[in-house]
Amino acid sequence: MNQNKINSIKKLKKKGMYEITINDDVYKVTEDLIVKYYLIKDKILTDDELDLLKSKIEDENILLKVYNYISYQFRSEKEIEDYLYGLNANNLQVSDIINKLKMISLIDDDSLSKSILNYTIAQLKGPKSYKKKLYERKISIVYDYTEEDQLETINKAIEKNKDKNIKQPITKQKNLLINKLLRDGFDEKYIFSEVNKINFSDESNETLKKEIERLKIKYSKYTDKEIRNKIINNLLSKGYKYTNIKNQLDEN
Repeated sequence: MNQNKINSIKKLKKKGMYEITINDDVYKVTEDLIVKYYLIKDKILTDDELDLLKSKIEDENILLKVYNYISYQFRSEKEIEDYLYGLNANNLQVSDIINKLKMISLIDDDSLSKSILNYTIAQLKGPKSYKKKLYERKISIVYDYTEEDQLETINKAIEKNKDKNIKQPITKQKNLLINKLLRDGFDEKYIFSEVNKINFSDESNETLKKEIERLKIKYSKYTDKEIRNKIINNLLSKGYKYTNIKNQLDEN
């Protein structure tokens, strides 16, 4: 049986980390392993002892990478599991690390799901957005995004966004707002019921004038009558009222 000698032990700048040389090989180990296996200079290790040490070093290196992975944001159990398999960890290592992280509350899908729900509501997003985020984070625990929550949140979102397109005709303002609320994950029935309660302000006259001038140039190769008809049809499709279009054209 071979004997493997610890030739040197050097403390690294990173807290709690050491570099040890065994024969001609260099390993980075934690202080916990130094103490647990009584690693000192000139100590002789059998092949079995060295194999065990290498296994523990590998386990700790994987664990350190996981700690670094979760230091950026709280991770779900499945995210960590996938990350571990991506590091080529075996089933036993994955199970041990998952259990260890659960014991110290670094894995808690229940709390994470609730936190994502609260964040979703705070960001004025709807229940579909919440469920999409759970799917992306691979979390199976789903909290109830209640009807009361949705109505309150959607009205806050409406209040925040309803005047952002005030220079557009009311039909376009309404469509833009509806599309935004759909993208933000609210249910259609609440979107339409709440948007239909809004009294939109119309400050689109200046925009209408600019549109007319632009379209006159675009259609300049046509006759005056054709230009007028094309402008009217174009602007009607964009939500402007016929009377407003006609009045602006008559003024010009």
